[in-house]
Amino acid sequence: MTISGTALESGTFPFVVTTTGGCSFSSLSGVLVVSPDVRLIPTSPTSTTYQSACINALIDPITYRTENNPTSVSVTGLPPGITGVYAGGVLTISGSSSVVATYPYVVTTVGGCGVDSLNGTITINPDVTIALVSPASTASQTVCINDPILPITYQLGNGATGASLVAGTVPEGIQGSYNSITKTFTINGVTRESGTFTYIIRTLGGCGTASFTGTINVNPLPVISLPQDGYICVDPSGNPISDYTLTTNLSTSQYSFEWSDINGVIVGETGNSYLATVPGQYSVKVTSLATNCYDTQNATITPSLAPSSATTSQTTYFENNQEVVISVQPPGEYLYQLDSGPFQANNYFLALFSGEHTVTVKDKFGCGTAQTTFRIVNFPKFFTPNEDGYNDTWNIFEIADQPEAYIYIFDRYGKLIKQLSTQGEGWDGKYNGSALPGDDYWFKVFYKENGQDKEFRSHFALKR
Repeated sequence: MTISGTALESGTFPFVVTTTGGCSFSSLSGVLVVSPDVRLIPTSPTSTTYQSACINALIDPITYRTENNPTSVSVTGLPPGITGVYAGGVLTISGSSSVVATYPYVVTTVGGCGVDSLNGTITINPDVTIALVSPASTASQTVCINDPILPITYQLGNGATGASLVAGTVPEGIQGSYNSITKTFTINGVTRESGTFTYIIRTLGGCGTASFTGTINVNPLPVISLPQDGYICVDPSGNPISDYTLTTNLSTSQYSFEWSDINGVIVGETGNSYLATVPGQYSVKVTSLATNCYDTQNATITPSLAPSSATTSQTTYFENNQEVVISVQPPGEYLYQLDSGPFQANNYFLALFSGEHTVTVKDKFGCGTAQTTFRIVNFPKFFTPNEDGYNDTWNIFEIADQPEAYIYIFDRYGKLIKQLSTQGEGWDGKYNGSALPGDDYWFKVFYKENGQDKEFRSHFALKR
């Protein structure tokens, strides 16, 4: 009798073989032991079995556990520098590699019943790269402020996902942008500040970091300070009677100059100043001989017409708030002065004292003046007849040039105290030679204003 076949399960199986037929019988017993197949089980995270790592960087360890007592485990296909160690029934794959490639590996049991194997992949990625692809001169360029720079373009490689400029290393107005389709990073823009700027561009993402350094030199523009209040005096027909010099206050050894007016460039005018003989718009282009940077500034020279005549219009006699308005011919932009006071832009004066006044009118650039006089007529509000030489008499002296004018003075009860001529010394505060007491006294004055007969009544104070 032969016992044979393939066991379909593992375990220990006792068996007995017994004869049949013939005289009596005979039997024998035995034990059949069936061992299980060996097994290989991953115990590290699933992501470690198929992983990518950077060159010269440690991979995430990969571990496998064995069952059913294989004698060993073999690993094939690992990257150089990465090894598998089997101990205590556990295989650990670890290490780093300096060789870039994709490595399919196989783990296989050795010994025991059967064979088990598992596959995985380790990819070793290179460090990222960055390379200048625009002309080499763009990474070290010089421009003038407010001008655009030549675009500076870098090509990113080996898995870099972007790049950035280190903050503060480029002039204001310059920025960088990444194109994910072409994998390029471009620096461009218009400079808004001058100076020498060393920039650094650094990659983002991928293995390692790559950087590139460049320089942008931004030269300032010439600083021009043309006067903005220039003027030329003109006569009533508009013909110039003076000139004006526009000056830049810059050196001809450091700058070149080009002057223009409304008709274009003025031929032959290349100095640092220009003598203008007619009013109008002018400009100068100033170029630095050292950097070739230039700037332009405009200036307006205003025509100024001197006043030829001035007239006044003032309030009527004896108004409480006396004022005057001045009219000038020809019309223009003038300044006005009352007596010896300061000049002002307003052509009127308020709250004037009685008496003769002089108004002076000038154009604001000093091309000429005109004067006129006027009279403010009012009456003294009080007098002090104490014989000290000040305010000892009362009269309306502003109409002393009217011999036909006369004044009546009354006390508060209507009694006539005095009749005066405006050409006399005035009332001394006495009645029939006796001093009157301090009090309010009333008056009536008859006079002419602008050729018309007028009468005015009011009161004043006598103070002792």
